[in-house]
Amino acid sequence: MTTLPSGVVVPVARWLVAENQLPGTLDWIVNNPQPDHALEGFANRACAVSFDRPYPQSWASGAADFVGNEYPLLYHLESLGLDLTYWTDVDLHANPQLLANHRCLFSLGHDEYWSTPMRDAAQSANASGVNLAFLGANASYRQIRLQPTAVGPNRLQVCYKDAAEDPIVSSQPALTTVNWDQAPVNNPESTMIGSTYQSVGAKADMVVTDASSWFFSGCNLTDGHVFPSMIIGEYDRYVPSLPGPRNLDVLAHSPIPGQSNWSDLTYFTPSATSGGVLASGSAYFIYRLANLTAMPPNILPAAIPGETDVLLRAMENLYAIFGQGPGGAAAPSGGNWSSIYSGTAARATSAVPSVSA
Repeated sequence: MTTLPSGVVVPVARWLVAENQLPGTLDWIVNNPQPDHALEGFANRACAVSFDRPYPQSWASGAADFVGNEYPLLYHLESLGLDLTYWTDVDLHANPQLLANHRCLFSLGHDEYWSTPMRDAAQSANASGVNLAFLGANASYRQIRLQPTAVGPNRLQVCYKDAAEDPIVSSQPALTTVNWDQAPVNNPESTMIGSTYQSVGAKADMVVTDASSWFFSGCNLTDGHVFPSMIIGEYDRYVPSLPGPRNLDVLAHSPIPGQSNWSDLTYFTPSATSGGVLASGSAYFIYRLANLTAMPPNILPAAIPGETDVLLRAMENLYAIFGQGPGGAAAPSGGNWSSIYSGTAARATSAVPSVSA
């Protein structure tokens, strides 16, 4: 198998700091009956949160989302001996030019908060041949700014989530901390990722729709193959009516029960010389790659025979293609989305209102 020269794995520090449940410091809508979370609702959220504070030990002994949303992928990559570089997302913000030195960026888990330097770097590198793999859901959903504290640079994460509250909306509208698709930013994540965040609360099977794709090569699947309970929690899908690629392939198209919506596993190549962009469409994707016995099953599940091995084979295909160089040359997308979405489904912006932390 082709190695992955200096693939960049980016643990999600910004989401952890935003949703650090230290009392009085959350950057999200608190809905928790515990006494530490007595202040609830959008009006009581924090609009700036600092890295200069401890993480509560009640969530995976301080490791928080790392164990389920990041570790299974890292374990697999390291077990194959692939060439990796580890950054935090703050490193991508501070040194965006370094991304061009690598062949692939792995965005992990719940990668919701992106700054303009991060996004500019990812899209510029992708246009120049760097591949992007978004292996969660809800990525690059909200714009943030990183500011200094007395400890050092980029230690304060600012996210007002409301243009009317952000003091720079008039002077620097493009940096306003709202959802990327909202005014005055108006730059939806679909232009970078292909798919778009939909909602939360999913509990669904993943249904393969393009078993002939290079991603599923050697997996012995057919269209309609079902991976049970693969779509859990937050999910994304391709929305044809939104700005984004027109040559995108939908590799799996999974109905979400009770929400009149779908989760999509997608892939596209912006050009023949650009990198490829793969998006799993499910926040649960990396968790289902767990294939180790070093942790008890209440922390990470054991491998599921006939499922985990197939998913890991698909991931090895991803490493091989993205390790060669630009996906636009190695595996150009064809645009099968039009066979999946037609009529009102193609025109709808979303089937349900988006909800996110």
